Amino acid sequence: MKRALTVLFMISCALLLSGISCRKGDTRGDAPRTGRSSTRIISLAPNITETLFALGLESRVIGVTKFCKYPPEATKKAQVGGFFDPNYEAMVALKPDLVILLPEQEQAKKYLENLGIATLTVHNRLIGEILDTITVIGKTCGKESEAAEMVSGIRSRMETVKKKTESLKRKKILVSVGRTAGSVEQIVIAGQNTFYDELITLAGGINVYHGYPVPYPEVSGEGMLRLDPDIILDIQPSLAAMGLSEKDARRDWDKIPELRAVKTGNVYILSADYTAVPGPRFIRTLEEMARIFHPGLTP
Repeated sequence: MKRALTVLFMISCALLLSGISCRKGDTRGDAPRTGRSSTRIISLAPNITETLFALGLESRVIGVTKFCKYPPEATKKAQVGGFFDPNYEAMVALKPDLVILLPEQEQAKKYLENLGIATLTVHNRLIGEILDTITVIGKTCGKESEAAEMVSGIRSRMETVKKKTESLKRKKILVSVGRTAGSVEQIVIAGQNTFYDELITLAGGINVYHGYPVPYPEVSGEGMLRLDPDIILDIQPSLAAMGLSEKDARRDWDKIPELRAVKTGNVYILSADYTAVPGPRFIRTLEEMARIFHPGLTP
């Protein structure tokens, strides 16, 4: 089965994170046990890699996972395996002085720390955690002012979108984040308490899913009919890699012609890579959502 691999990768992260009980202060990350700025950094997630490069730390990044595709320069760095299957031998051979990872990579954290390699754990489940991650990495790596400027810029753009949409009519939105290509029988959608849910609200919409508190529930075609959203956003960053087009993905939804969004032509395919990565570029997804929800709006 062909699936949007990047989306499902991030869903896996979110599902694992949803089961973590966060104590006060957890979103700030766990500071590494070093007293100096790191110069040999390994990133174990796409959003972390993106943040490091955005802060101008690319020269210090020596290793990334095979999922780290942005920016393009990241693909030139040494690869250290996958998200759940890191290549420890490759990591140790690179002689890092800091490895930045996510909470669900606890096994890797313990392994590396037992070898005396410093680690930094950051979070990415919600918008606030994404922004905190930028701050924490900046502070840890000597880019505090750059991080503060980046966070300020993102918050300013968020506030602009919020002000322009808060008084407008809100439509019911469904965000599809994982399904088999060519099928809409079983669809993983964004539920409550996810960064997609937050983006929907900020962009002036209402998440159509208000069921059980499952971050990313799977619904059937029949379930879709019960939800009957006004607008469907289909997150599909891997279309090109699968040899498919946005037109192909949109045509899949014609298999449920009774859906209001299908009947009114309000199915939108979001194929940009950043739509599936909870990193600094989430702001672009927010602005794109606002334009879709409210045609004519210029965030």
